[in-house]
Amino acid sequence: MEAIIIYWSNTGNTEKVARSVQEGLHEAGMNVSLLGVQEAEDVDFFAYDLVCIGFPSYQWSPPKPMDNFLKRKFSAYRDQGRVKWGAPTVPGKNALIFCTYSGPHTGIREAIPAGLYAGQFFEHLGFTVLDEWYVAAEFHGSEAASTEGRLGDVRGLPSVEDLNKVKRDASLLAGRMNTVPARERAIDPDKYLLSLAGGRNEPIKDLNNATRVVLVDKETVGADDITFAYCKFEAGTSLHRKHIHRDAEEVIHILAGKGISGIGDTEMEMRRGDTMFIPRGEVHWFHNPFDEPVEMLFIYTRPSLKSAGYEIVE
Repeated sequence: MEAIIIYWSNTGNTEKVARSVQEGLHEAGMNVSLLGVQEAEDVDFFAYDLVCIGFPSYQWSPPKPMDNFLKRKFSAYRDQGRVKWGAPTVPGKNALIFCTYSGPHTGIREAIPAGLYAGQFFEHLGFTVLDEWYVAAEFHGSEAASTEGRLGDVRGLPSVEDLNKVKRDASLLAGRMNTVPARERAIDPDKYLLSLAGGRNEPIKDLNNATRVVLVDKETVGADDITFAYCKFEAGTSLHRKHIHRDAEEVIHILAGKGISGIGDTEMEMRRGDTMFIPRGEVHWFHNPFDEPVEMLFIYTRPSLKSAGYEIVE
């Protein structure tokens, strides 16, 4: 699949994000071109499966070089008859908008109008805007704007961690594009109808005497956004140490027995029928000091434990 990234960057923040998007798309198997907006006048958006547009937010709008570029391209496509009433979707044509911002006055609300505005140039052409990404960044040239604004201290942003997240998200986005739509996919009951006996045994890291069986993830059924699994902690098991899932939310539901679950700085007993939501990046842990096993189901909002960003924190 072919992708192009067109960006405008004044202080380097947006260029860093653009290069992270490029790396993520490339790792997912896409052919990717990266151009500054001044080099992109002759680019035909319709020659690509994915067009990525990046810029900083200037007074809740794209900066003039990007705004003027988008207007020129739109005018040319309108003259070609590409802008139609109702904006019918053009199959296989997608766009991604990414916007850096410092938000010294109203935070991300200064960036969202710019991202939505840029997306309209593509929606009017029938492109599917897959997402708008907003990445906090340092306000170069103003210490006050970088330290006293709505976002607090944004000096040094986007950080290495921020850019790695952009890279991962770009890879996931490319993976979703490569997925055959359900209406075009031949349904294989043997693949999609699952049983516990047919799941993949995947022991819990850093914990003995417990069983985890993965039923749904990238490896088992080709899932793009979810992991669903069964887990059994035998009676009196050791602690599943404090950890986080840096890039995924999690839900656990107790099927049988009881155990002790911790989140943040609080512990509580969970029994059959109880459900706990664990936000992305929140420290949590679990153990079973009781004299009966505890069985649970859990879900991550990523297609594997690795992509969830599993990390022991003590």
